Amino acid sequence: MNIFEESISILKSKSKLRALFKNIHIEDISNVLSRIQSVLTEKKNEVELQAVSLQEKQEYLKVIIQQMKAHNISLDELNASLAGKATRKRRSVQRMTFRYETNGGDEIIWQGSNAGRIPSNFASYLERTGKKRLDCIVE
Repeated sequence: MNIFEESISILKSKSKLRALFKNIHIEDISNVLSRIQSVLTEKKNEVELQAVSLQEKQEYLKVIIQQMKAHNISLDELNASLAGKATRKRRSVQRMTFRYETNGGDEIIWQGSNAGRIPSNFASYLERTGKKRLDCIVE
């Protein structure tokens, strides 16, 4: 059991609290109690704010539903519209097959695009032969 669980179990038990504060001065107990009251007030305010926020959200939802009914918009149409705007379009990269030789004379077939990084032995082959990538494409 960690220290927080132990603390909560002590705070929940009247007999454990009595034993804890047995030798503590009454002013110290009063200070602890006022701090706990302060935390309780903060927690109540937080719960109230959450309830107000949830109520506002529910009211907005009612208005949106009324507008959707008035304009004959279905949830499927709304989801499709939202999905279309949320997705990012990716550039389609065409993959090609290249054939080249290493410095040792081994023939290698590599699949990749016509742009971007290439294997270092492919780059050295292009430099050594003076060819371009497109010259090494296997049909």
